[in-house]
Amino acid sequence: MDLNDYFNPVSLEAPDDRYLSEEALFCRNIAIHTPSIPVKDVKGYRVALIGVPEDRGTAEDGSANATDQVRNKLYQLYRISRGLKIIDLGNLKQGETLNDTYYGLRDVLYYLHGEGIISIIMGGSQDITYGAYLALEKLNYEVSMTTIDSCLDLGWRDDGSAASTYLAKIFHDHSSSLFNYANIGHQVYFVDDAVLEYLEKHNFNGIRLGEARADLRDTEPVLRDTHLLSIDMSAIRYADAPRTTHPSPNGLYGEEICQLARYAGLSEKLSIAGIFEIIPGDSKPGITSHLAAQVIWYILDGIASRMDEWPLQNDEEFRKYIVEVDEADQVLVFYKSQRSGRWWMEVPSAGKKENVRIMAASYSDYQQACSQELPERWFRLFKLLN
Repeated sequence: MDLNDYFNPVSLEAPDDRYLSEEALFCRNIAIHTPSIPVKDVKGYRVALIGVPEDRGTAEDGSANATDQVRNKLYQLYRISRGLKIIDLGNLKQGETLNDTYYGLRDVLYYLHGEGIISIIMGGSQDITYGAYLALEKLNYEVSMTTIDSCLDLGWRDDGSAASTYLAKIFHDHSSSLFNYANIGHQVYFVDDAVLEYLEKHNFNGIRLGEARADLRDTEPVLRDTHLLSIDMSAIRYADAPRTTHPSPNGLYGEEICQLARYAGLSEKLSIAGIFEIIPGDSKPGITSHLAAQVIWYILDGIASRMDEWPLQNDEEFRKYIVEVDEADQVLVFYKSQRSGRWWMEVPSAGKKENVRIMAASYSDYQQACSQELPERWFRLFKLLN
């Protein structure tokens, strides 16, 4: 694939502000597709940055223009570890139709995955997530997808836009490829009870804003098992991200979304992440775009810090715990990494390829089992697998 056929090169004006020396800047430590430097070969790169300036799928115009503003803020941040090779491919050329953009993105992401490259998308409206999902489906993935959103895009806004209904399209038309779905940070006054009932019926996971903020660490196992992460900047409170398509006075704090981003980057399973629904043009210093750039930076920082650990891969690095939950007549097996302190658990998988799946867990799951209760996470995954 000649990626030059799919992308417009990066062309930015010099930034007004400089926080760092020239040598320390993010943009001086990555490869960039520019008008004078076309993409030659992506082999050897670990991460690709992809702009998708597309907002035909939303009733709120403007997010298509955010890509370069986010990129400009990202380029001014401190470099990521030199061991992580990053290339900015530029902005995906808009297709003649919205579906053309989805499928063009699908083909690019499919190709990059084949080269062992993690893709980070700068949107654009959130329905672009659909094109990313199609790439994982084409790879025959059993997809685990997580969104961070103040609402659930199953059509509740009733504006007829793809951005407000893309989840319904995935759930209804591509459910055979979808293993698990979770949303973090929804605000209950934005979500119809019927949507929450749908999630519960299909054993999907909705973590409301208050639950997520009560202990952010409990979201980490969800993100550790995620292949595709889609972030709607509207999930962040107005004070920290004023220029989004659906701003709200309540939401995640800036430091919280950055922590979630790092959790996701640390996941060895994450293949594609995207950040969407930013409206450019807020007054200097462009707070919303600046925060979006920091979110991307933390995803990259997580990727650079991955530990490549897995239970049973190296028994000496894991401690095994066996807990009998008598009333449920279940024996639960947990693993704790001696390096990172992260937890995993075994979940029976009758009728599937494996008899047992090893899934991400938390210390609170282990504590719950020790209290003779089946952890909610274990039980939900058990129902998904059986």
